[in-house]
Amino acid sequence: MKFILKKASERIQDDRKTVLAAVKNNGFELEYASARLQDDKEVVLAAVREDGWTLDFASARLQDDKEVVLAAVRNDGWSLQFAPVGFFDVSEVVLAAVRNDGWVLEWASTRLKDDRQVVLAAVRNNGDALRYASTRFTDDKEVALTAVRNDGCVLRYASARLQDDKEVALTAVRNNGDALAYASARLQDNKEVVLTAVRNDGFSFLYASARLKDNKELVLTGVRKYGLSLRYASARLQNNKEVVLAASTNDRRSLKYASKTLMSDQEFINQLKLSDVDVFKYCHCSIRKLKDIYLPALKKNPTLCKRFSPNVLLKLEFSSLPKRNKEVIFESFEKRTKEKDLFVLAKAKRHFLS
Repeated sequence: MKFILKKASERIQDDRKTVLAAVKNNGFELEYASARLQDDKEVVLAAVREDGWTLDFASARLQDDKEVVLAAVRNDGWSLQFAPVGFFDVSEVVLAAVRNDGWVLEWASTRLKDDRQVVLAAVRNNGDALRYASTRFTDDKEVALTAVRNDGCVLRYASARLQDDKEVALTAVRNNGDALAYASARLQDNKEVVLTAVRNDGFSFLYASARLKDNKELVLTGVRKYGLSLRYASARLQNNKEVVLAASTNDRRSLKYASKTLMSDQEFINQLKLSDVDVFKYCHCSIRKLKDIYLPALKKNPTLCKRFSPNVLLKLEFSSLPKRNKEVIFESFEKRTKEKDLFVLAKAKRHFLS
């Protein structure tokens, strides 16, 4: 940002008309105004109305002026920090500040952190402000509901009683599915609450009870929203074809959480409509050594041979692969094998390159 007054002469920095025009355009010009004009109420008001943070450059006298402080915090609540601490206990000033930015409740006096009007205004603007309210408000349902409507994860600051309140928990997970993490164990086992959470964010399925992680409707809802949430499903549902298919449709990486049984079933793998490379990556290692699995993949990407140990590579057949692919596989074998016998290495080379 270009400053007009920064390199101006002292005469210009002390010229009221010039400075007033400058701060109306960019409040931070006040930093370069003369001390006389930093103590000029009209100039300072113009500056803080343009950017509240410029209260930092006002004279001590005007930082202690209620009208100036109010103008500053209405523009930027955080400018309260530049006012004398006495203003942290002035209801009108703190209310104006938290209405601009709820987090400013952190700066409020202990008395005002326990003021219902101030706290409600703060959490309406920013639910996370609940962390700075007095302890009694963490158990106040109206305050908690107002906060979680703004930010569901603020449920973490609510009392245990309200974390076990279905209305509060539902409101929180509607705003942010991850708020399920802060609901009581009882509500993490409540189908309506968990279903609402996973419809909002499939990953929130992580926080559901073990019983509901075995509920097919819930798991399907979760994996359709976030395929990788298959990781948190029960072993029974990780072995369910419909569930795994839904998860892989959303994110094929979810297949690493599918059961060994399904990922060893070539008929099922064919239903997934994966590329040759992905079939090779995600199938169970027990079938990866089948020619119709590894040869198509290594033809497209020979570096995938690293998924086989050097000893396993010696047992596989590569004659149908292009010469360059076979060379890449042999180079990989050479780098990784612990074999030092030159005769054995020569034999291996013939095996790979023939």
